[in-house]
Amino acid sequence: MTIEWSPNVALDVRDFDKAVVFYREVMGFEQLPDESCTPKGGVLKMGAIHLHLSPTEELDLSKTNNVWFEFKVDNLESMLEKLKLAECKIGGTSKGENFEGRFISDKFGMNFHIYQRTS
Repeated sequence: MTIEWSPNVALDVRDFDKAVVFYREVMGFEQLPDESCTPKGGVLKMGAIHLHLSPTEELDLSKTNNVWFEFKVDNLESMLEKLKLAECKIGGTSKGENFEGRFISDKFGMNFHIYQRTS
Protein backbone atom coordinates (compact mmCIF):
# COMPACT_ATOMS: atom_id res chain seq x y z
CA MET A 1 0.00 0.00 0.00
CA THR A 2 1.30 3.47 -0.82
CA ILE A 3 0.48 6.78 0.81
CA GLU A 4 1.33 10.13 -0.77
CA TRP A 5 1.19 13.57 0.83
CA SER A 6 -1.29 15.57 -1.18
CA PRO A 7 -0.82 19.25 -2.00
CA ASN A 8 -4.39 19.92 -0.80
CA VAL A 9 -5.37 21.54 2.50
CA ALA A 10 -9.01 22.07 3.48
CA LEU A 11 -9.98 24.90 5.77
CA ASP A 12 -13.38 25.26 7.44
CA VAL A 13 -14.48 28.91 7.23
CA ARG A 14 -17.45 30.71 8.75
CA ASP A 15 -17.95 33.39 6.05
CA PHE A 16 -17.16 31.67 2.76
CA ASP A 17 -17.39 34.70 0.43
CA LYS A 18 -15.24 36.94 2.64
CA ALA A 19 -12.71 34.12 3.11
CA VAL A 20 -12.33 33.71 -0.66
CA VAL A 21 -11.70 37.45 -1.03
CA PHE A 22 -9.21 37.46 1.89
CA TYR A 23 -7.12 34.55 0.62
CA ARG A 24 -7.18 35.87 -2.96
CA GLU A 25 -6.68 39.61 -2.44
CA VAL A 26 -4.81 39.82 0.86
CA MET A 27 -2.81 36.59 0.91
CA GLY A 28 -2.17 36.41 -2.85
CA PHE A 29 -3.71 33.04 -3.69
CA GLU A 30 -4.84 32.42 -7.27
CA GLN A 31 -8.51 31.46 -7.53
CA LEU A 32 -8.92 28.29 -9.61
CA PRO A 33 -11.85 27.21 -11.77
CA ASP A 34 -14.58 25.41 -9.91
CA GLU A 35 -14.09 21.76 -8.95
CA SER A 36 -16.87 19.28 -8.22
CA CYS A 37 -15.83 18.61 -4.61
CA THR A 38 -15.70 22.20 -3.38
CA PRO A 39 -18.30 24.99 -3.27
CA LYS A 40 -18.17 27.29 -6.29
CA GLY A 41 -14.98 29.36 -6.25
CA GLY A 42 -13.57 27.72 -3.14
CA VAL A 43 -10.31 26.35 -4.54
CA LEU A 44 -7.29 28.62 -4.39
CA LYS A 45 -3.64 27.95 -5.24
CA MET A 46 -0.28 29.24 -4.10
CA GLY A 47 2.74 27.43 -5.50
CA ALA A 48 2.01 23.71 -5.36
CA ILE A 49 -0.54 24.02 -2.55
CA HIS A 50 -4.30 24.00 -3.17
CA LEU A 51 -6.45 25.53 -0.44
CA HIS A 52 -10.02 24.19 -0.38
CA LEU A 53 -12.37 26.45 1.56
CA SER A 54 -15.38 24.72 3.12
CA PRO A 55 -18.24 26.78 4.55
CA THR A 56 -19.45 25.90 8.03
CA GLU A 57 -21.80 27.58 10.48
CA GLU A 58 -20.34 25.90 13.57
CA LEU A 59 -16.72 27.05 13.44
CA ASP A 60 -15.03 27.12 16.84
CA LEU A 61 -11.83 29.12 16.47
CA SER A 62 -10.70 28.10 19.97
CA LYS A 63 -10.08 24.58 18.67
CA THR A 64 -7.37 23.51 16.23
CA ASN A 65 -9.53 21.05 14.29
CA ASN A 66 -10.54 23.39 11.48
CA VAL A 67 -7.69 22.48 9.12
CA TRP A 68 -7.71 19.22 7.16
CA PHE A 69 -4.58 17.86 5.48
CA GLU A 70 -4.89 15.32 2.70
CA PHE A 71 -3.30 12.04 1.71
CA LYS A 72 -3.77 10.02 -1.47
CA VAL A 73 -3.81 6.24 -1.01
CA ASP A 74 -3.89 3.41 -3.52
CA ASN A 75 -6.20 1.21 -1.40
CA LEU A 76 -8.79 3.11 0.64
CA GLU A 77 -10.26 0.07 2.40
CA SER A 78 -6.87 -1.24 3.56
CA MET A 79 -5.92 2.18 4.86
CA LEU A 80 -9.22 2.52 6.73
CA GLU A 81 -8.60 -0.82 8.45
CA LYS A 82 -5.11 0.30 9.44
CA LEU A 83 -6.46 3.59 10.82
CA LYS A 84 -9.19 1.80 12.81
CA LEU A 85 -6.57 -0.43 14.41
CA ALA A 86 -4.66 2.73 15.35
CA GLU A 87 -7.81 4.00 17.13
CA CYS A 88 -8.44 6.86 14.72
CA LYS A 89 -11.91 8.39 14.48
CA ILE A 90 -13.35 7.60 11.05
CA GLY A 91 -15.63 10.41 9.91
CA GLY A 92 -17.81 11.15 6.94
CA THR A 93 -17.34 10.16 3.34
CA SER A 94 -16.38 12.28 0.37
CA LYS A 95 -16.99 11.50 -3.27
CA GLY A 96 -16.24 13.34 -6.49
CA GLU A 97 -16.16 12.52 -10.18
CA ASN A 98 -12.83 10.70 -9.87
CA PHE A 99 -12.24 10.01 -6.18
CA GLU A 100 -13.75 8.67 -2.99
CA GLY A 101 -12.49 9.22 0.52
CA ARG A 102 -13.05 9.57 4.24
CA PHE A 103 -12.33 12.19 6.88
CA ILE A 104 -10.11 11.03 9.74
CA SER A 105 -9.09 12.40 13.16
CA ASP A 106 -6.13 10.76 14.83
CA LYS A 107 -5.72 10.62 18.59
CA PHE A 108 -2.82 13.08 18.49
CA GLY A 109 -4.84 16.02 17.14
CA MET A 110 -4.33 15.86 13.37
CA ASN A 111 -7.31 15.87 11.02
CA PHE A 112 -6.94 14.63 7.49
CA HIS A 113 -8.77 13.42 4.44
CA ILE A 114 -7.67 10.22 2.73
CA TYR A 115 -8.80 9.50 -0.78
CA GLN A 116 -8.38 7.02 -3.61
CA ARG A 117 -8.72 7.84 -7.29
CA THR A 118 -11.59 5.97 -8.92
CA SER A 119 -10.77 6.72 -12.56
